[in-house]
Amino acid sequence: MRKIFIMLAVAAVCGGCKTKTSHEEHKHEHEHHHAGEIEMSCEQQAEFGIETITLEKTDFQEIIACTGKIVPAAGDEISLVAPTSGIITLAAVSEGLLVSEGSVIGSISGKGVSGGDETEKAWELLQLTKREYERDAELLEDNIISRSHFEESKFAYEQAEREYRALAGSSDGSGGAKAVCPVGGHIKSIMVGSGDYVEKGQTIATISRNRKLQLRAMVPEKYYSMLPKVSGANFTTSYSSKTYSIENLGGRLLSYGRAAGEGTMLPVFFEFSGEGFIPGSYAEVYLKTSSSGKVLAVPVQAVVEDQGEHYVFVQHEEDAFLKKHVTLGQSDGVDVRILSGLAGGEKVVVKGAMQVKLAGMTSVPSGHNHQH
Repeated sequence: MRKIFIMLAVAAVCGGCKTKTSHEEHKHEHEHHHAGEIEMSCEQQAEFGIETITLEKTDFQEIIACTGKIVPAAGDEISLVAPTSGIITLAAVSEGLLVSEGSVIGSISGKGVSGGDETEKAWELLQLTKREYERDAELLEDNIISRSHFEESKFAYEQAEREYRALAGSSDGSGGAKAVCPVGGHIKSIMVGSGDYVEKGQTIATISRNRKLQLRAMVPEKYYSMLPKVSGANFTTSYSSKTYSIENLGGRLLSYGRAAGEGTMLPVFFEFSGEGFIPGSYAEVYLKTSSSGKVLAVPVQAVVEDQGEHYVFVQHEEDAFLKKHVTLGQSDGVDVRILSGLAGGEKVVVKGAMQVKLAGMTSVPSGHNHQH
């Protein structure tokens, strides 16, 4: 009784099954299985996360597949320049480091350098004007000096303070001029090393805010006539298996080139939100153009390759799958067009295809008796 109860319970809770089947009905179904089918119980399907869709025709856009590069958007990169001349000592910074506005990435000292240390000179001037300002404030109270003389003294002190703070970023008079980040972001590049001499205004580092980036797709010039039809793009990066959509990233098409740039390539530019992407990295790009109408297409992950041939798995019965050879058309990085091998209404595995393939390599040969 316990054995019969267990078998009936399994049939009732089968994850991918839509109807309850008795043990005898289940056995009868197996007698009609096709040669080459792959058996996978409903429990196994649930365990491995097998998912299917019912295939139907859908809109699909013509695609131009090309390479591209992710580059900073105009105004997204800021240069950090030396506030004075001297020998720079860098803090513990490196390319790629996240910094905030006001972060100090180094100090510059003019000691031993021709012309002296501008920061020390600014500090000395600040102390001098401060003493004169404080003295004149006392004299003004005793009506010994005029109000205009006091205002001149005050202005000189405030000007000296501004100049010093612009150089040093501190008020202790030590450590030299500070190289301070004008914005927050990631350090893209560092142009100098500790111990180098830098001139006032020289670029020390560049900081990328990564708020906006551009995708620059390089299109072979033979597709020039199709460029006016480009409406969007998908792309993948070398450091992620995910396919990104320009539209989903809040991006837009900026422009496309009318003259060949690199070799015989025409550039197409998109702008998008850049968080999580690496400026300067290369990408595989799928430009979307005009619609090709209603076609059969499946997600890219539904297709498996075996010795150069492409296959998908179709759910033939509740616990059985068939491997079907397909001819592929264009892909937009997310879906791929099916030219032959499938028909509308078939249930195609779109998640867990590799698990089904592995199950087929270890399944019971066709015609073998099944024991339940």
